This record gives sequence, C-alpha cells and structure tokens, in this order.
Amino acid sequence: QRVNLLNIQIMDVEELMQRYEAGERNFVGINLEGEFLSGINLSGANLSRACLRETDLTSAELNGTNLTQADLEQALLDCTEFREANLSGANLKNAYMDGTDTEGANFSHANLSGIRIYETSLRDICLVGVNLSHADLFQCGFDGSDLTGADLREAILEQTSFDNANLTNANLKGSKKADLRRAIFCNTIMPDGSICE
Repeated sequence: QRVNLLNIQIMDVEELMQRYEAGERNFVGINLEGEFLSGINLSGANLSRACLRETDLTSAELNGTNLTQADLEQALLDCTEFREANLSGANLKNAYMDGTDTEGANFSHANLSGIRIYETSLRDICLVGVNLSHADLFQCGFDGSDLTGADLREAILEQTSFDNANLTNANLKGSKKADLRRAIFCNTIMPDGSICE
C-alpha cells in the first residue's frame, strides 16, 4: 500500500471519470501530470492544488471548476472552456491557451508568465495581480477586465485590446505592440518605463 504523505489523491484517469460520473466532485490535490485529458468534462469539480503539469486539456470542459493554486505549467489548454472557473493563484507558466473560453473566470494572482494566448477573449474578468510577464498574446481582448497590479513586463501584446481595462499599479515595462489608448491608468508603469498617473 502506498503511503501518501502529501495528501495527494492518487488515481488514474479511468477511476477519476468513474467517480466524477457517479457524482463525486472533490478531487483536491489530484495528480494528473502529463495525462491526456483532451475533451474531458470536469465542470464543477474541485481541482484546487491539483497537479496538471504538461497535461493535455485541449477542448476540455472546466466550467465552474475550482482550480485555485492548481499547477498547470506547460499544460495544453487550447479551446478549453473555463467559464466561471476559479483559477486564482494557479500556475499556468508556459502553458498554451489559444481560443479558450474564459467568460466570468477568475485569474487573480495567477502565474501566466511565458504563456501563449492567441485569439482569446479575456474580457470583463478578474486578473488582479496576475503575472503575464514574457507572455505571447495575439488578437486577445482584455476589454473591461481588472488588471490592477498586473505584471506585463516584456509581454508581446500584438493586436490585443485593453478598452476600459483597469491597469492601476500595473507594470508594462518593455511590453511590445500594446494598444493602450482606451485603458484606465493610475500609477501604471508604461512600456517605455514612464509612470502614467
């Protein structure tokens, strides 16, 4: 019998799906590192502190899922549904998130450094304190989102809009190709290093 000193749920994907389909939703701390979960439906599940590093979650349904402090580093999240999901404090470093549905999601204080996000709406969501440094963003929209205290240093923001986005105390030093004409600034560090009050 395996001794679990870190309180990590140990199960394979088949057991996870059987338990989910039977109505169980509590999978706190589960380890699914590197698994192939493309198209899986885990909406409404509690996956807080789960290890999903390098996991393929392409086209997965994670609507309303609790992913607080989950580790999704280098995960494949293209076309994944995160509607109303809570990813606060999650680690998405160097993940891929093209065409993802984030309506109503919470990414506050999440680590998205080095992430690649193409053609994705990030409108009207909570991104307070998010780390997007060195991120590669193309044709994304942060319109109406709260990016208070966000770190966007050295991020590529090509064809990405920030209409009415709150960039109070955000750091955009060294970011490239940003269209910030309609953003809200207060004590914001601009791409050239100047401070916009």
